[in-house]
Amino acid sequence: MSRQAFANKLSGIHLEKLKKEEHLIEEIKNEIKTSPFYKTLKSQDLWKLDSFGLPRLKSWGNLLKNSRLKSELFEKMYSLYSNYAHSEYLSMIQINEGSLSKNDIHNISNVETALKLVQMINSITILLLKRRFKELEEHYNTCSDEMKVKIELWSSIATK
Repeated sequence: MSRQAFANKLSGIHLEKLKKEEHLIEEIKNEIKTSPFYKTLKSQDLWKLDSFGLPRLKSWGNLLKNSRLKSELFEKMYSLYSNYAHSEYLSMIQINEGSLSKNDIHNISNVETALKLVQMINSITILLLKRRFKELEEHYNTCSDEMKVKIELWSSIATK
């Protein structure tokens, strides 16, 4: 089934759900339009919001730089995986770093690095949620000291 013909194959239940979601989206858009922040948007951002539902006010690179994450750790890996589906980017990877073979050392290294970055992001998330929700802090306190040290270490490595 192609993505383009997807809507033609929906059942009545799915069509009803889509209509409810469309109505909900319109309600949310109207709620957004009444917020004080909406009035501060530039006309080009308002057009994007009205046309697409969500303006991209900042690039992912800017969001990363303005976040608590150390952008030097995350920028290259983000670029790799966010552009992974683009054939020209894959070709650059193949030319510069070997092949797409699962045994290729560059691929193994990229996967290991990506998993470490995910571990860092998960650690940051755990600590943020723990601070925000008392129940999670209680659960966190039941973790072994070794686990807490790992979580806090990965979080500290990844943040500014």
